[in-house]
Amino acid sequence: MRKILRIVEQNKAPIGIRLANYLIDSLVVYFFFFALGVLSVILYEYLGIDFLYNFVDWLSGINRFEDALFTSLVYFVYAFLMEYFTKGRTVGKFITGTKAVSTDLQELTFNQYFIRNIS
Repeated sequence: MRKILRIVEQNKAPIGIRLANYLIDSLVVYFFFFALGVLSVILYEYLGIDFLYNFVDWLSGINRFEDALFTSLVYFVYAFLMEYFTKGRTVGKFITGTKAVSTDLQELTFNQYFIRNIS
């Protein structure tokens, strides 16, 4: 157990880097929502497709709790899929040069990525 704790402490990213990862990844998620809104308007105005427009309109009317829940779900899906398909990295981690690894410094499994991101 002490060996595992030592490995974790030696390879743990500093709090400032972890904050930078979170802020960068949050910007990516906010950009996703912005792009979704722009795409919905373009599809509605030029092609007459209103499904995405109606969805974005519905999103704009949800309450604060539902907004936090939906945004958290989108952030979870983003972080989980990015880390899984890029072997431990998100956009923020790419920029700061960090990576998610297991306690034995090996690549995480699918279940470990899922548990890591849901917690």
